[in-house]
Order: sequence, then C-alpha cells, then structure tokens
Amino acid sequence: MSLTVLMLDDSPTFLEIVRKVLVSEGHSVVSTANWGELAHLIRRSHPDVLVLDMNLDHPGISGLVIAQTLRKFYAVPILFLSSEPKETLEAATRAVPRSRYLPKANFQQHLGPTLFDVARLVA
Repeated sequence: MSLTVLMLDDSPTFLEIVRKVLVSEGHSVVSTANWGELAHLIRRSHPDVLVLDMNLDHPGISGLVIAQTLRKFYAVPILFLSSEPKETLEAATRAVPRSRYLPKANFQQHLGPTLFDVARLVA
C-alpha cells in the first residue's frame, strides 16, 4: 500500500532526503518549505499523512501552531518529524489530536512503519 504524504520543513535539503526515502518505498510525496502553502496543498493533494517539522525558521510560527490551526479545518493525521526534545514532541502529540512524532535522528529506520501507523489515525 502506498501513501500520499505532504511534508513541511524549512530545510530543502532535508525535504529532498525524506522525499527520496519515501519515493523509494513507493509513496507519493508533495513537499514545501513554505508553511503558507499548506492549506492549498492539503486541498489539492488529499494527503494520507502530513509530516511537519516542529522548529521552523519563521518567527512566531512553529510546527505545533501550524498543526493546531490546521486541525481546526482538516482531519489529516500528522507526524511531527523533528529534532526537538522527546518531551516537546510528546507534548505536541497530546495537544494535537491524531498526531504522533518521530525524532529526526535515525528517522530512516522507522519512517515507513510510523507513517502507516499515523495514517490509521483518521477521525
């Protein structure tokens, strides 16, 4: 089974690394470094999972704020893929229904199975 994954990260290099991993596993990937495009991309791509970085290079905007805002309008399951401390990521998943987290360190080993688990969190 393949998934459609929408990714937001402010690092184009990291977006490309993750895209290559996911495409090699047969998934369809839409990615952006621009948080302002997310609502449009959600409507256009109908993702099975939204992958968000927590620590974005945008003043006053974090992955958590974006996830909380999007959750008001979209039920898409969210995976926080971030280098934030475990406690921060756990707090984010408690604050945003239908979300999970995966640390960026060694993400390649767990990304595929974690995405399928997150995709099952449909409202």
